[in-house]
Amino acid sequence: MNWQEMQDEIMLFDGAMGTMLQGAGLKPGQCPELLNLENPEIIRKVHQSYIQAGANIIETNTFGANPLKLREYGLDGKTRDINRQGVRIAKEAAAGRALVAGSVGPTGLLLEPYGPATFAEVYKAYKEQIEALAKAGADLICIETMSDLNEIKAALLAAKECSSLPIVCMMSFNPQGSTMMGVSPETAAVVLSALGADVVGANCSAGASELLPVMERMGKVSDKMLIVQPNAGLPVFQAGQVSYAEDAASMAQHAENFVQAGVQILGGCCGTSPQHIQSLAAKVKHRPPVQRKKHKVLFISGRKMVLGMGEHNETVSIEGLNSFSANEGQQILQKGAQGLLIKLPAHLDLRELQQKFLAFQGVVDAPLALKAENPAALEAVLKIVRGRPLLFGLTATEDSLNKFLPLAAKYGAGIVAATIDESGVPENNGEKIALAEKIMARGKEVGINPWDIAIDALALPFKAKAALEEEKLAVYSTLKKLGVQGAISLSEEKFWPAWLPKDREKLKTYLGQNQIDLFLANLLS
Repeated sequence: MNWQEMQDEIMLFDGAMGTMLQGAGLKPGQCPELLNLENPEIIRKVHQSYIQAGANIIETNTFGANPLKLREYGLDGKTRDINRQGVRIAKEAAAGRALVAGSVGPTGLLLEPYGPATFAEVYKAYKEQIEALAKAGADLICIETMSDLNEIKAALLAAKECSSLPIVCMMSFNPQGSTMMGVSPETAAVVLSALGADVVGANCSAGASELLPVMERMGKVSDKMLIVQPNAGLPVFQAGQVSYAEDAASMAQHAENFVQAGVQILGGCCGTSPQHIQSLAAKVKHRPPVQRKKHKVLFISGRKMVLGMGEHNETVSIEGLNSFSANEGQQILQKGAQGLLIKLPAHLDLRELQQKFLAFQGVVDAPLALKAENPAALEAVLKIVRGRPLLFGLTATEDSLNKFLPLAAKYGAGIVAATIDESGVPENNGEKIALAEKIMARGKEVGINPWDIAIDALALPFKAKAALEEEKLAVYSTLKKLGVQGAISLSEEKFWPAWLPKDREKLKTYLGQNQIDLFLANLLS
């Protein structure tokens, strides 16, 4: 049994570990992960019960086994031992009948600007845990129950750096359809997919009925395999005891709806038991997954809003910001811009740059485009940006491609690249298309999809030279056939050619008719 062979069917994860351990005598305040070292037989029996119920992927008892969480129990020095033993117990219980997913949960800390934890220390903690899981023989990594986009990003980037295992990413959503930190299902799916997760989805949260719309929303913006692991309903506290309202038969009634929504992996979270998994397995195990629509769209996002370019030929408007001014950013958005472009200052040290950027995003939630001359400054911001940004200002020069394409690939950013090379701006449309093809080819080398690239083929500020009206931006029709998006950069309105509408809505209509998906204004003056 291996991961590739299983992808032609609906797969079953296991259910709750904590609920089962509490039933076996785990005391309040006791570290569940310490049982890996002190009472491994209890953990082995839980794994075996889920496999017997029909799970073909089980999770290690390592949910809270990162050093920052283990520090609460004075056990951070045992991080590697606890994780290695967690994998060993699960592999022995599976005995080839199920794959083993290394479970990675939250640190329990708030990341700045909402709390004291930095991205760097959270990343380091996850790297230590995931290295131990991978070296011990886990078949995949499961990053779960996250609410902060930057925390799950830190774990995902750490997982990609220290292993080549498939990565499952799940966030936890409230009944209103966002995480505790305000992340929408669309943003979670767009960002995690772009960062390289193999599977995206939701777990914990409430019951199955509350998570169905979350999965439907994720499926509209991501081609990745989808997973859902709902709680057995919301917890009820009575006489000091916790119970859950949704029994196995009730949860199984939702299985078909999940499958029709495109979900390929089902399981359970808090309050679920082997009986829940057995009921799910009876409904859907071994069935083929529903074929889903492919999205060849350049998606970018803030914490909540997602913008898509390329599918419906609608033009997205992004306008420039002169500084990290939240007031200025909000004013631009109120006038009708859908996103903001920020030129990262070169004079700030990287820590100060991150703090200013975090403060700005704490107030202004909008999809962003970033422009930077210094790759180190750009990478410092890409680590902590809440959403999926565009990288603006790339060209077809070797210097630009070598500096910025690898960063776009690593951090899952979209790209706006101008058809300019070392010789300058070509006048001939054929030469522009050739440079666009060069950019696409170099992007492919580092794993960037053609539809995640927007090409600015005009490549000159209009104040320097206006495109000829009779061309009608015909080059973009060819670019569309190549699979890239179209972009146009305009400087101040007084320099726009007479034939180009200045009214925002008329301009967007005109650009859309001419294959332009992305319109960036006031960036070149």
